[in-house]
Amino acid sequence: MDEHKLVYTKLHKNYEKIVEGHLQRFRTEQDITEAEFYSRVRASTDESELALMVVELVLCCSEYQVFVDLMRSKNRQMNLQSNGAIEEKC
Repeated sequence: MDEHKLVYTKLHKNYEKIVEGHLQRFRTEQDITEAEFYSRVRASTDESELALMVVELVLCCSEYQVFVDLMRSKNRQMNLQSNGAIEEKC
């Protein structure tokens, strides 16, 4: 793993807290336990390719290196779009 800025670690920790907060709120609203939630997630991924993709994305982002790679990729994409918009205006 190449060297990362400290801010990446902080961003990843914040991401994890946000996701866990949303999951906990959802479980509370649905009045289900964590075990029941994961049971339902497993069942839905067996039935729906979209559900599987969403779960895989959330799980992948829980891994630090994958999270950093996705953020870097998104940053490059946004920079390219921004540069393209500037070139169009010129």
